Amino acid sequence: MKVIYSIISLLWLPSIAGAELPALEKDRVWKDCFAVHEGQRYDFCLQAKGEMWLIPKQRDRDPVALANRIRIHYGIEEVFPDGHTVLKEVYALTLESAQPASRQIRRLVVTGQCTGEARFEMIVEQSRDVVSLGGRVLDAGKLKTNPLRFTYRLMMPNVYRAVEIEGRKDQRDFDKRTRGDYLEVLRLDGSRLKLETDEARALKDTDLCKAAVESMEMRLSYYEGRRFFFQSTSESGLVLSDGGHSKPWYEGFVAQWWSDAESDPEAKARLSFGVK
Repeated sequence: MKVIYSIISLLWLPSIAGAELPALEKDRVWKDCFAVHEGQRYDFCLQAKGEMWLIPKQRDRDPVALANRIRIHYGIEEVFPDGHTVLKEVYALTLESAQPASRQIRRLVVTGQCTGEARFEMIVEQSRDVVSLGGRVLDAGKLKTNPLRFTYRLMMPNVYRAVEIEGRKDQRDFDKRTRGDYLEVLRLDGSRLKLETDEARALKDTDLCKAAVESMEMRLSYYEGRRFFFQSTSESGLVLSDGGHSKPWYEGFVAQWWSDAESDPEAKARLSFGVK
């Protein structure tokens, strides 16, 4: 499927005081968060104002720098006839949940509203250090012209953006440092594709931007060798994109998951992830 990201999709969750989701106000570490999962290798956080993060940890269990955490956008996406999509702006003040704020996620349901008065239901589950995400469109509101679907976009940062390579020695040092880095995907037909840092092709020149995959695994030396895995259930889709830029995968990319009412009417589809 052709996926084109519009500028609107980046105008995400404005800073609105007094979000409806409760916060862990008495918690020194997570005082701005509504729901948290703390693991040995990563943390997951849904903030009271609606921002969602996958936060890798270093070997000493300190979280990585803010710029190198994985932000997860979510909400209702409108699919236009030419194939491009627009992720509608979520209004933080409309987010609600029957569950109280918690540092121990098991299962929670959050509802909210976005541009066009469309409403959604978001599901977050956690079991054995694996977080699973799902959701569905509850009401199209005024968005009745084009198909809608519920989606998550995982924004993989360019963790090597500060590396300066000015000569052969710098290049050798970088190659040595990143020798074990890779991105491996399992296609729906059962075949695998593995990209390493010496793979200079732009992500869009592979077939990963053209068809959904079942799962992916990623390793980056910046995260001290941690391996990230992402698994999509059969009722949903997972597609990779370079976000409109011609660059290799290790310079950052977007992993987009979605489900729609036709393929997943009961919102049973999940995107699961964890860190090894």
